[in-house]
Amino acid sequence: MKNKKEFPRKRKRFIRKIIFYSSFFLAIGIVLLGFAFYSIWSKLHRPLYISPLSSTQIAHADQEDLFMKQIVTGLKKKQINFTSISRQDDAYIVTLQDKSKVTFSSQKDIMSQIASLQYILSHLTMDEGRQFSSLDLRFEQPVIVLKP
Repeated sequence: MKNKKEFPRKRKRFIRKIIFYSSFFLAIGIVLLGFAFYSIWSKLHRPLYISPLSSTQIAHADQEDLFMKQIVTGLKKKQINFTSISRQDDAYIVTLQDKSKVTFSSQKDIMSQIASLQYILSHLTMDEGRQFSSLDLRFEQPVIVLKP
């Protein structure tokens, strides 16, 4: 009688093992199939060429750095002493040593703006003996705010 009862238990254990291992290998197969599908899909949607142009973010950052370097070299060339340069929207704000602020436009030629600054500085100090608190060179006519 024991033989008849043991046989179904062994068979049930054997069936459970088969179900467990088959589900385990099925799960691994699905994961591998998904990985293969993803790798093939990503290769099909990759462009067939490499662009010779840099991305717009890198190009924009390089242009900002170039403009900042032009400001620094132009101010040093004209012997205009400054303490800091900051960026605000599409303008650069230069703080001179006497704490006056000069706003340069990134849309205009930097060397002409620096020449205008040098001209304004020389004429204000020589002719009138006055100093300015802020100077905005973004417009056709510079906007000067004199110190009281």
